Amino acid sequence: MPSGCARPPPDGPPRWPHVSIDCVFCGIVAGRDPASFVYRDRDVVAFLADAPVNPGHLLVIPTSHARGPADLDPDLGAPVFAAAQRLAAALRASALHCEGINLFLADGEAASQLVAHLHLHVIPRFAGDHFELNPRGGVTTGKNRPSRDELHAAAASIRAVQAGFPPGPGSSITSTEPARSRGGPGSRPRGGRLASARSRSTPWCASARGQMCPV
Repeated sequence: MPSGCARPPPDGPPRWPHVSIDCVFCGIVAGRDPASFVYRDRDVVAFLADAPVNPGHLLVIPTSHARGPADLDPDLGAPVFAAAQRLAAALRASALHCEGINLFLADGEAASQLVAHLHLHVIPRFAGDHFELNPRGGVTTGKNRPSRDELHAAAASIRAVQAGFPPGPGSSITSTEPARSRGGPGSRPRGGRLASARSRSTPWCASARGQMCPV
């Protein structure tokens, strides 16, 4: 199996298992699409962006489908941010060039969210990196798209740093098999607010393979 992929969390599936068949990020959670993972637990996964602003650019997402903050179960907001906080520290301690960190979350089409699955960017910064928001408000991607092997190598570097951190709740960052979700399209999260979001997610997810970074 490709290095950097993850097996199911050791303590079971997400608390509210729901995977949208139309969502590219749900595809990553379910193991249908490739990703270079740096962190996972039953509620959160984090992986390297395929078109990074800078090397080490990470996306932190809940494992249960939520279009944005309004759809996210309140109990999952803290785990998403805690994972981002942990990974920001790992980036600073890694061999990657990182003099600072930006956290960025786009909520809604008007804010240039391109994938209808909540995700928090953790972007390593350094002087002269020319990072900017494009005119639509989204994150401008880097000119080069790393190979999957290069992304896996960067992920391994970030995971190695975390090996010296206290473990997160239910976390595992060293496995090498694709994640598989036990949830399916028929299951729903608590609150049942995602039916309309799921029906709207297809074009947004497809656009994540275009010119802009998924935001």
